[in-house]
Amino acid sequence: MVKTYSFHGSQLTGDLKFLLLIFILNVNLSLIAFSQEPDVVNQQDEGAKIEILNDQDWELFKYEEPLRFALSFDRKLFRKNVAKGEYQAAVLSVHLSDTIIDRDIRIRARGISRKVICTFPPIKINLKEADMDDTQFEHQSTLKMVTHCKGSSLYQEYIFKEYLIYKMYNLLTDFSFKVRLVQIDYIDSNQKQKPITKYGFLIEHIKDLAKRHNCIEIENEKLSQQWMNKESMALFGVFQYMVANTDWSITGLHNLKLLKSVDYTFPEPYPVPYDFDYAGFVDTDYAIPTDGLGTESVTERVYVGKCIEEPIMYNALDQVFSKKDDIYSLINDFEYLDNKDKGFLIKYLDDFFDMMGNDKAIKRVFIDGCVK
Repeated sequence: MVKTYSFHGSQLTGDLKFLLLIFILNVNLSLIAFSQEPDVVNQQDEGAKIEILNDQDWELFKYEEPLRFALSFDRKLFRKNVAKGEYQAAVLSVHLSDTIIDRDIRIRARGISRKVICTFPPIKINLKEADMDDTQFEHQSTLKMVTHCKGSSLYQEYIFKEYLIYKMYNLLTDFSFKVRLVQIDYIDSNQKQKPITKYGFLIEHIKDLAKRHNCIEIENEKLSQQWMNKESMALFGVFQYMVANTDWSITGLHNLKLLKSVDYTFPEPYPVPYDFDYAGFVDTDYAIPTDGLGTESVTERVYVGKCIEEPIMYNALDQVFSKKDDIYSLINDFEYLDNKDKGFLIKYLDDFFDMMGNDKAIKRVFIDGCVK
């Protein structure tokens, strides 16, 4: 904040006043610039660590660089409790400047299919009883973390591809979950299993997403697509078609959340998708096509959206097409996939965007092929 000054007593000459004013402005501008410059400390110590950004706010999903931390827990017990979904004790270790802080937290397995498929299923992190002040977990209560599922490098690639889907949807609408890539050291508290280091990503809490839009979450499993905000539903449907994901349903709230504005003049809910491991864009080896669509592979695109007024649908298509270059840049600039994988993803999206240039194909898929 720039201070103001007043002078009393003897009168200053005009030139002296001017020079003094210039001096004051320069000093204050220098102070402002200094206060806004981030002080980045890169920690390279072994063990539990995290990159700390000092003198900045601690909003977890504001920054793009991956976090790094350690989780210590009884890994055998974790596997035993997967089906039960019971919380167990864990220790989150974070490196802050010259100090390592250990916080007692709780974790449990989450997900539906991945609880069965994965040897290392997704995790829900409960921070409610931990003091996370002055860390990037400050103000967080619970967080969903998508994990590597299995040990092979192929599953690590799946994580990166699914993460990119969230980031692509962020480019299209702010009614989307923010995500943060993390590198985690998993440590067995019983020291019977070797530590492993893998990438995963954290997903923004639905309450934070709702707060950003002055909305509340609703959990009505009896709604259908026709009750959704039409503009949001059209964009949702086109995007799911682009990444070839049919593993969702408004009715039953399968792999999506619903937000409703607290402003009564906007009564229609907004669908927000999550969990894209069955998308053709990711193409996991365990993904199977949705029953009744007549497809042999999840990489085959099928539009399963309800019919929406043509102007609204074409506007959604234009909205997606307008972000083509941004989407391609996101993929090409992503350093955690090799050029071969990036080339495959670009080619897969090329098929979609090439179709977008064909009016007959657009009409066949989104206008005539919509669910009546």
